[in-house]
Amino acid sequence: YRLLQVDLGFVPDRLATLWVGASPLHYSKDEQMVALQREILQKVASLPGVESAGVSSRLPLLSGNTMWIKIAGRPYNGEHNEVSYREVSAGYFRTLGSRLLRGRYFTEADDASRPHVVVIDRALAEKYFPGEDPLGKRILYTSPGSPLMEIIGIVDNIREGPVDEESRPTMYVAFNQDPTSFVALVVRTSQAPGSILPALTSVIHQIDPGISTFG
Repeated sequence: YRLLQVDLGFVPDRLATLWVGASPLHYSKDEQMVALQREILQKVASLPGVESAGVSSRLPLLSGNTMWIKIAGRPYNGEHNEVSYREVSAGYFRTLGSRLLRGRYFTEADDASRPHVVVIDRALAEKYFPGEDPLGKRILYTSPGSPLMEIIGIVDNIREGPVDEESRPTMYVAFNQDPTSFVALVVRTSQAPGSILPALTSVIHQIDPGISTFG
């Protein structure tokens, strides 16, 4: 009973999800993956009953996909600041029904031609920026060659793992700046979400029959 009362940080009602996997052989370049994602979302948005849609590299309530980060301008001595990491499209947060606390969400203009940006959750803000305003600060991965990413928004915590565990602090990067060929499609509908799944699969296969859809 208590698990059913856990705040998920999003609205699960009328939310359909579908995993979409495109061949990395056919979509090997970033611009190809971005173009495919845009075409899928445009065609999905035109389906009857669809209110909004987005993609993410990982669905809520699933753990995994983490990165080590450091804060630009601060001393770094090899600490393992491990956070959950998600690549999400411009419409993802609105489709989930998440809560924006400060700043802004991503837009389609946040692409490879623009400086890298990142949205963080409240847990990451409280852990790594206590008593500070994180907006405008920059973070980067600990791996060599990591781009500087400016924090443009703070969202309330979304459960990025099982509801009986505390989620790690989480960072969200713009899909258009760091795309992948394997994503979860998230669709807000005005009808029973299960009823729209065949149409989602059909419209994706019209774009490319070789794309796999499951889950």
